[in-house]
Amino acid sequence: MIYTRKFMFLILVISLFGLGFNSFAQSRCECGHWDPVKISWCEPPQRPVSTAMNCGESICMCNVCQCCPIRLSFTYICNPPNVPNCFAKYTWTISGPNGYSLSSTTSTTSVNIYNFIPTVAGLYTVTVTAKCGNIDCCSCTIEVNVREIVQCSSAWPNPCPCFHPGLPTEEGLPKE
Repeated sequence: MIYTRKFMFLILVISLFGLGFNSFAQSRCECGHWDPVKISWCEPPQRPVSTAMNCGESICMCNVCQCCPIRLSFTYICNPPNVPNCFAKYTWTISGPNGYSLSSTTSTTSVNIYNFIPTVAGLYTVTVTAKCGNIDCCSCTIEVNVREIVQCSSAWPNPCPCFHPGLPTEEGLPKE
């Protein structure tokens, strides 16, 4: 079969356009998925507890040490994950009983919340929203039901020995 020059030129243009379009599509930063949420807290008598849970789940904590933080770690993976500067920017809020409210915005590879200290027993809602590039992605919400806040230690300046800087941190959670 004999091809004309115009026909060959047309095939070349289509091939080049296709390659350029695919390269552009692969470099866009788009929504991806949430990794499991890592959560840790201190139960009496000064016993560290940690677990992982999925977005949309609830956890019930029977006893939480007074003045000790509940630590949370959220990670959202944007698509494609290996493109430079394609990482999530986060906004997070925690709301709870008696008007409890805590919030922040971060631009890192994950959200590590160390300053969540429940003030009274009750239901706390933690919502983290991710943004990949200029795209608002799905949020991740978990509920933390604190049944009782109890006195664990009066040793000042560290009333929370579960998270003492000299002790190892829970598996999977970075040190402060």
